[in-house]
Amino acid sequence: MKTCKDCIHNYHCPMPQEGYNFNPDSCLYKPNYSTLEVKKEYVSPKCTVEEEKQNKKDFIKEVMEKVQDTKKSLYDFLMDRDSYKQFRDCCDNAFFEIDFNKIHRAMKALNWTWCTWIDFDYNEHTGTVPSEFGIKQKLHEDLINFEKWVMNNPGRKTYFTSCAGWEIEAKVEDYNPDLPDDWDNRVYFNIRFVLESFDNSI
Repeated sequence: MKTCKDCIHNYHCPMPQEGYNFNPDSCLYKPNYSTLEVKKEYVSPKCTVEEEKQNKKDFIKEVMEKVQDTKKSLYDFLMDRDSYKQFRDCCDNAFFEIDFNKIHRAMKALNWTWCTWIDFDYNEHTGTVPSEFGIKQKLHEDLINFEKWVMNNPGRKTYFTSCAGWEIEAKVEDYNPDLPDDWDNRVYFNIRFVLESFDNSI
């Protein structure tokens, strides 16, 4: 059922009220008329109680459908083609933006050794400072594990891991109807290498 809200002249008409029926045959309003020229004898009939209840139900249903269509978990984003591409772009950008040589130099200066790491020729080393390639390889492995974790935990909205200095954190932010419902606008995604930190565990 249509109401005066559906009329293209609604905002100019002096008579529209919530719940009034729209009657195109009897409506005498024209956009070039002034308020005083509108014939006063035309008053739209009011909605019945049942029609008003149905209108409210339809409105609530429409709103809820839009809310339900939004992505709610990290799994939802990785299962969406466009969002998954944005996620992969983030991972690729991390390998370009992070200074792996600086990390390697810091670890070498601190004599920070790893239990095991893989070199460029995919040989395994134990108890030594990793090479720049080994540091990259560890991040690559952690990102693969992140994706596997998300796929195995479809309802989760947050993720955090910390291993060998690398930290990966992801969190789904609240939906904002003014922004696209995609990875770049809804997911806080952070990759960092931490030399030292403090956490009060609260």
